[in-house]
Amino acid sequence: MVRDIFLIAALLPMMCLSAEYRDLFPVKVNKLEFSEAKEKEWNEEYEKIPPKMREMEESYWDVHEAGCSWYACCSRYKASATTNIPPQGGVSYDVKKVSDDLYNTAWVVAGDEVGKNAKVTFTFGPQHVPVTTIIVVNGYVKSSRAYYNNSRPKKMKVTLDGEPIGILNLNDQISAQEFEIPATERVDREMIMEFEILDVYPGKKWDDVAITEIYFDGTGCH
Repeated sequence: MVRDIFLIAALLPMMCLSAEYRDLFPVKVNKLEFSEAKEKEWNEEYEKIPPKMREMEESYWDVHEAGCSWYACCSRYKASATTNIPPQGGVSYDVKKVSDDLYNTAWVVAGDEVGKNAKVTFTFGPQHVPVTTIIVVNGYVKSSRAYYNNSRPKKMKVTLDGEPIGILNLNDQISAQEFEIPATERVDREMIMEFEILDVYPGKKWDDVAITEIYFDGTGCH
Protein backbone atom coordinates (compact mmCIF):
# COMPACT_ATOMS: atom_id res chain seq x y z
CA MET A 1 0.00 0.00 0.00
CA VAL A 2 2.76 2.47 0.99
CA ARG A 3 4.68 1.58 -2.17
CA ASP A 4 1.56 2.27 -4.27
CA ILE A 5 1.12 5.66 -2.64
CA PHE A 6 4.72 6.63 -3.43
CA LEU A 7 4.28 5.42 -7.03
CA ILE A 8 1.16 7.54 -7.49
CA ALA A 9 2.94 10.55 -5.98
CA ALA A 10 5.83 10.13 -8.42
CA LEU A 11 3.54 9.82 -11.45
CA LEU A 12 1.21 12.67 -10.48
CA PRO A 13 3.35 15.52 -11.92
CA MET A 14 3.62 13.68 -15.25
CA MET A 15 -0.14 13.09 -15.28
CA CYS A 16 -0.79 16.76 -14.59
CA LEU A 17 1.58 17.85 -17.37
CA SER A 18 -0.21 15.54 -19.81
CA ALA A 19 -3.59 16.90 -18.75
CA GLU A 20 -2.55 20.58 -19.02
CA TYR A 21 -0.60 20.42 -22.26
CA ARG A 22 -2.60 18.92 -25.09
CA ASP A 23 -0.79 17.49 -28.09
CA LEU A 24 -0.92 19.71 -31.17
CA PHE A 25 -0.18 18.42 -34.66
CA PRO A 26 0.27 20.36 -37.92
CA VAL A 27 -2.99 21.24 -39.66
CA LYS A 28 -1.05 22.22 -42.77
CA VAL A 29 2.46 21.40 -44.00
CA ASN A 30 4.04 23.45 -46.79
CA LYS A 31 7.05 21.61 -48.18
CA LEU A 32 10.11 23.72 -48.95
CA GLU A 33 12.95 23.08 -51.37
CA PHE A 34 15.90 25.36 -52.04
CA SER A 35 18.83 25.08 -54.43
CA GLU A 36 21.48 27.23 -56.09
CA ALA A 37 19.84 26.62 -59.47
CA LYS A 38 16.45 27.82 -58.23
CA GLU A 39 18.03 30.85 -56.58
CA LYS A 40 19.78 31.77 -59.84
CA GLU A 41 16.52 31.38 -61.79
CA TRP A 42 14.63 33.51 -59.23
CA ASN A 43 17.24 36.28 -59.38
CA GLU A 44 17.17 36.34 -63.18
CA GLU A 45 13.37 36.71 -63.21
CA TYR A 46 13.47 39.36 -60.49
CA GLU A 47 15.96 41.48 -62.45
CA LYS A 48 13.51 41.57 -65.36
CA ILE A 49 11.00 43.50 -63.21
CA PRO A 50 11.43 47.28 -63.63
CA PRO A 51 12.52 48.83 -60.30
CA LYS A 52 9.47 51.12 -60.21
CA MET A 53 7.14 48.10 -60.39
CA ARG A 54 8.74 46.28 -57.47
CA GLU A 55 6.65 46.65 -54.31
CA MET A 56 9.75 46.28 -52.15
CA GLU A 57 13.21 44.77 -52.26
CA GLU A 58 12.78 41.01 -52.26
CA SER A 59 15.03 38.00 -51.93
CA TYR A 60 14.80 34.37 -52.98
CA TRP A 61 15.07 33.53 -49.27
CA ASP A 62 12.19 35.73 -48.04
CA VAL A 63 9.62 33.93 -45.87
CA HIS A 64 6.86 36.42 -46.69
CA GLU A 65 6.18 37.63 -50.20
CA ALA A 66 5.49 41.28 -50.91
CA GLY A 67 1.85 42.33 -50.61
CA CYS A 68 -0.94 42.33 -48.06
CA SER A 69 -0.63 39.96 -45.11
CA TRP A 70 -1.48 39.72 -41.43
CA TYR A 71 1.88 41.29 -40.73
CA ALA A 72 0.84 44.47 -42.50
CA CYS A 73 -1.26 45.56 -39.50
CA CYS A 74 0.19 43.66 -36.56
CA SER A 75 2.70 45.33 -34.31
CA ARG A 76 6.01 43.51 -34.57
CA TYR A 77 7.15 41.44 -31.65
CA LYS A 78 10.48 40.95 -29.94
CA ALA A 79 12.24 37.61 -29.66
CA SER A 80 14.61 36.57 -26.87
CA ALA A 81 16.21 33.25 -25.99
CA THR A 82 17.94 31.48 -23.13
CA THR A 83 20.94 30.50 -25.27
CA ASN A 84 22.51 30.19 -28.73
CA ILE A 85 25.80 28.96 -30.14
CA PRO A 86 28.50 31.58 -30.86
CA PRO A 87 29.10 32.88 -34.40
CA GLN A 88 31.07 30.60 -36.69
CA GLY A 89 32.93 31.76 -39.79
CA GLY A 90 31.25 35.15 -39.56
CA VAL A 91 27.77 33.62 -39.47
CA SER A 92 25.53 34.47 -36.51
CA TYR A 93 23.06 32.00 -34.98
CA ASP A 94 21.47 34.24 -32.35
CA VAL A 95 17.77 34.52 -31.60
CA LYS A 96 17.25 37.34 -34.12
CA LYS A 97 17.52 34.69 -36.81
CA VAL A 98 14.33 32.95 -35.65
CA SER A 99 12.21 35.93 -36.73
CA ASP A 100 14.25 37.65 -39.46
CA ASP A 101 11.92 36.55 -42.29
CA LEU A 102 14.65 34.55 -44.07
CA TYR A 103 14.88 30.86 -44.93
CA ASN A 104 18.69 30.79 -45.13
CA THR A 105 19.37 31.70 -41.48
CA ALA A 106 18.61 29.90 -38.22
CA TRP A 107 18.61 30.19 -34.44
CA VAL A 108 20.89 27.40 -33.25
CA VAL A 109 21.49 26.10 -29.71
CA ALA A 110 24.08 23.64 -28.44
CA GLY A 111 23.00 20.04 -28.18
CA ASP A 112 24.66 19.56 -24.79
CA GLU A 113 23.53 20.40 -21.25
CA VAL A 114 23.82 24.13 -22.01
CA GLY A 115 21.26 23.91 -24.78
CA LYS A 116 19.00 21.36 -23.11
CA ASN A 117 15.43 22.65 -22.81
CA ALA A 118 16.37 25.87 -24.58
CA LYS A 119 13.59 28.46 -24.74
CA VAL A 120 12.66 31.20 -27.18
CA THR A 121 10.21 33.89 -26.07
CA PHE A 122 8.11 36.26 -28.18
CA THR A 123 6.88 39.49 -26.59
CA PHE A 124 3.87 41.08 -28.30
CA GLY A 125 2.93 44.70 -27.66
CA PRO A 126 -0.32 45.85 -25.96
CA GLN A 127 -3.52 45.52 -28.01
CA HIS A 128 -1.83 43.15 -30.45
CA VAL A 129 -4.17 41.70 -33.08
CA PRO A 130 -5.28 38.12 -32.26
CA VAL A 131 -2.90 35.23 -33.01
CA THR A 132 -4.60 32.02 -34.19
CA THR A 133 -1.79 30.15 -35.93
CA ILE A 134 1.82 29.28 -35.11
CA ILE A 135 4.08 28.45 -38.07
CA VAL A 136 7.37 26.67 -37.44
CA VAL A 137 10.07 26.23 -40.07
CA ASN A 138 11.90 23.44 -38.31
CA GLY A 139 15.62 22.75 -38.64
CA TYR A 140 18.17 24.55 -40.83
CA VAL A 141 16.29 24.48 -44.14
CA LYS A 142 18.68 26.41 -46.41
CA SER A 143 19.77 23.04 -47.82
CA SER A 144 19.01 19.36 -47.36
CA ARG A 145 22.55 18.82 -46.07
CA ALA A 146 22.26 21.57 -43.43
CA TYR A 147 18.85 20.24 -42.39
CA TYR A 148 19.84 16.62 -41.79
CA ASN A 149 23.36 17.28 -40.46
CA ASN A 150 21.94 19.38 -37.60
CA SER A 151 19.41 18.29 -35.00
CA ARG A 152 15.92 19.83 -35.07
CA PRO A 153 13.07 19.96 -32.53
CA LYS A 154 10.67 17.04 -32.37
CA LYS A 155 8.49 18.42 -29.58
CA MET A 156 8.12 21.95 -28.18
CA LYS A 157 6.07 23.12 -25.21
CA VAL A 158 4.20 26.39 -25.75
CA THR A 159 2.80 28.72 -23.08
CA LEU A 160 0.98 32.05 -23.25
CA ASP A 161 1.59 34.34 -20.28
CA GLY A 162 2.68 31.25 -18.34
CA GLU A 163 -0.48 29.28 -19.13
CA PRO A 164 -0.35 26.08 -21.23
CA ILE A 165 -1.19 26.16 -24.94
CA GLY A 166 0.07 22.72 -25.89
CA ILE A 167 2.89 20.51 -27.11
CA LEU A 168 3.83 21.03 -30.76
CA ASN A 169 4.57 17.69 -32.42
CA LEU A 170 6.75 18.54 -35.40
CA ASN A 171 7.21 16.45 -38.53
CA ASP A 172 10.78 15.70 -39.58
CA GLN A 173 10.73 17.30 -43.01
CA ILE A 174 11.89 20.51 -44.68
CA SER A 175 8.69 22.49 -44.43
CA ALA A 176 6.64 25.25 -42.82
CA GLN A 177 4.28 23.57 -40.34
CA GLU A 178 1.11 25.32 -39.21
CA PHE A 179 -0.49 24.74 -35.80
CA GLU A 180 -3.88 26.16 -34.84
CA ILE A 181 -4.31 27.60 -31.33
CA PRO A 182 -7.22 29.33 -29.56
CA ALA A 183 -7.27 32.97 -30.63
CA THR A 184 -5.35 35.25 -28.29
CA GLU A 185 -7.17 38.28 -26.89
CA ARG A 186 -6.36 41.97 -27.26
CA VAL A 187 -5.05 43.12 -23.90
CA ASP A 188 -3.69 46.43 -22.58
CA ARG A 189 -0.34 44.90 -21.72
CA GLU A 190 2.43 42.90 -23.29
CA MET A 191 1.66 39.28 -24.21
CA ILE A 192 4.36 36.63 -23.73
CA MET A 193 4.47 33.43 -25.79
CA GLU A 194 7.23 30.97 -24.89
CA PHE A 195 8.52 27.90 -26.72
CA GLU A 196 10.63 25.26 -24.96
CA ILE A 197 12.43 22.46 -26.81
CA LEU A 198 11.52 19.12 -25.18
CA ASP A 199 12.81 16.54 -27.66
CA VAL A 200 14.79 16.50 -30.91
CA TYR A 201 15.43 14.58 -34.10
CA PRO A 202 19.21 13.88 -33.94
CA GLY A 203 21.46 15.30 -36.63
CA LYS A 204 23.70 13.05 -38.73
CA LYS A 205 26.79 15.16 -38.03
CA TRP A 206 26.09 17.64 -35.21
CA ASP A 207 24.08 17.73 -31.98
CA ASP A 208 23.33 21.46 -32.36
CA VAL A 209 19.58 22.12 -32.62
CA ALA A 210 18.31 24.54 -35.28
CA ILE A 211 15.06 26.39 -35.99
CA THR A 212 14.95 28.52 -39.13
CA GLU A 213 11.85 30.56 -38.33
CA ILE A 214 8.85 30.84 -36.05
CA TYR A 215 6.11 33.19 -37.18
CA PHE A 216 2.39 33.71 -36.78
CA ASP A 217 -0.95 34.36 -38.45
CA GLY A 218 -4.26 35.51 -37.08
CA THR A 219 -7.34 37.69 -37.44
CA GLY A 220 -8.16 41.37 -37.28
CA CYS A 221 -6.28 42.40 -40.40
CA HIS A 222 -7.17 40.48 -43.56
